[in-house]
Amino acid sequence: MSEKKLYRNGDRTKEKDLKPAEARTSLATNETLALIINGLEKIVPNWDGLLGALSEDQKLKINGKANGQLLGRLAEIHVAYVLEGLAIDNSLVKLWPIPHNQETKNYRLEQSGNNYVVYKKSSTIACVEYDMVTEVDNLPVIWEVKIGYSLSQAINSQRIKTIAEPLAQYYGHTNFGYVVVAPMVTDKLTISQRKFVEKGGLIARIPTTKAQFESNIKFANENR
Repeated sequence: MSEKKLYRNGDRTKEKDLKPAEARTSLATNETLALIINGLEKIVPNWDGLLGALSEDQKLKINGKANGQLLGRLAEIHVAYVLEGLAIDNSLVKLWPIPHNQETKNYRLEQSGNNYVVYKKSSTIACVEYDMVTEVDNLPVIWEVKIGYSLSQAINSQRIKTIAEPLAQYYGHTNFGYVVVAPMVTDKLTISQRKFVEKGGLIARIPTTKAQFESNIKFANENR
């Protein structure tokens, strides 16, 4: 199963002009987003399909890549597949809502597969990469897929402000959903995770463990 079938383009073309100093990110949710997260948390990865897609992936080939990179990419592909499937049954969910190569006052946003890559207009070096961006009942939603310790980085308040700024300029407001997707764990929420949730952030758990991701990557490396 090729990841190419997941690509979609939206129809938004307006350039937004929100000054960076005005951006004050407000994390939000709605009933539809809650339903989508509930569905995501029930769908177990299809390992054969995911490993097949990973082997075809244009962003990251298995040969010569560190397992940490492969783990993250495998999880991103899983989340993209699941969101696509859930969106089929819900017209309020819009995947890849920003057309390729859009500009705001300070940024250029480019679609790269399932991801969006952001560049400052004055630079050719990417400053932000979104694992997924969707609109859920008109609410822009940033999806961050994290395996292991990188979850703590994803919920850092300053980082959230930084990665939300280009979208704030594009949409002309700072009201976003922000979902961090991570493997299942048995531990309770940490203090920083509780604060993140209290501020409106969302944590979705894939119904599998990091160890299962690692086991499948090991299998793929041994049988390539």
